[in-house]
Amino acid sequence: MKRFKILSVFLKNSALSLILLFLLMSAALLFTTQFVGLYRYQTYALDLFIQNGNDRMVIFSPSGLMDGDLAVASQKQEAFSQEVESLSGVQEVVSIYHINDSFYNNSAFSIYLYDKTLLDLFPLRYSGFQGFTSTGITEDGKLQVILSGDYFDGETVGEPMEMRVGGKNIEMLPVGKIKFPYITPRFSISGNGSTIPNYFSRNELPIALMTPETKKLLGENVTIYTNPSFLVYLEEDYTQQELEAVKEKLSEYGTSNTYQELIDKTNEPPVTNMENALLLPLAFSVVATIAFLSVSILSIYKKLDQSAILYLCGCSKRRSYLYLSGILAGVGLLAAALTAGYITLLPVLQHHEIISKNMLLLVDEKSLLLVGIYLLFLLLISFGVPWLMMRKYSPLESYRRMER
Repeated sequence: MKRFKILSVFLKNSALSLILLFLLMSAALLFTTQFVGLYRYQTYALDLFIQNGNDRMVIFSPSGLMDGDLAVASQKQEAFSQEVESLSGVQEVVSIYHINDSFYNNSAFSIYLYDKTLLDLFPLRYSGFQGFTSTGITEDGKLQVILSGDYFDGETVGEPMEMRVGGKNIEMLPVGKIKFPYITPRFSISGNGSTIPNYFSRNELPIALMTPETKKLLGENVTIYTNPSFLVYLEEDYTQQELEAVKEKLSEYGTSNTYQELIDKTNEPPVTNMENALLLPLAFSVVATIAFLSVSILSIYKKLDQSAILYLCGCSKRRSYLYLSGILAGVGLLAAALTAGYITLLPVLQHHEIISKNMLLLVDEKSLLLVGIYLLFLLLISFGVPWLMMRKYSPLESYRRMER
């Protein structure tokens, strides 16, 4: 009972310091989570490109094909891609297609259509993916789709759903969902500053397989637009002369980057995303960490006399240190709980645009591991400081030093 009362007094006298420590540790964890999430997005896009891509890829970004009416521009792009596909050394041109006239629960949505080659080249972060049939349509005539975005949280993989497309209802069967933050290829960045992460973006929409059967199912009244950017996939035994001829043809309407050129531009300072996109969250994380550690050390040092009183009133040195460590651990757990809540609610916060959807954070198992290691580092420092101080001086010496 005596120890409980003494501990209560200690907590009461330290309330302001503990609140400040909690706020600083929470800020440090949140900034670090943002930094790690952004870092994981950047490295995820780069890893996805490097692991699944190869030097047969050339990505084209136009500068003049999309002038004027969207339908006319789409026809120009389709004609140009056919010209490119007819060149020697080209196996196929991989395009991204979309439909605008579609609605889900009275909200307007686009529908993306991907070639099978594109899905094979860049496997996405699926949840429960069951795979497409060769036609992209089930035996009973349902359009197979992959769902991307929290708008479709109410839908279940393998359970039919319905969307209104081109003025008529289309039955669909979800064959998978893309995990948050819903990253998909887009190929829509142009210029010499192109970097790999910029060729992927957040998209919240259904994705179907582009086949003659899916086009027929969607109907003649539906306009399927061709995105202006596309990927040229070369033959396995292409020659350097054929590659140069392809790039020269592509230069008529825009710029192009080969697989190796994109990797070089991504890693070339100062264009590298690590130096640009990560600099601000990293700076906030470092500042918050230093502030927490500084205040933590000062607070513990100022409370050494109260810790000594615990010992002098009947607690052993070990028990008084455990009390202090337990309090710091409690602060850490509260800050960790707040961070966990932020991670859990991030999709909801971005859905309601409380946090910008443009902030692409990939919080996966690796992200959580890195944040957990960082939290252990903070706690280890916090525990180590009082241990070192209490080891150097006896409780009575500490009390006398603090009372001088």
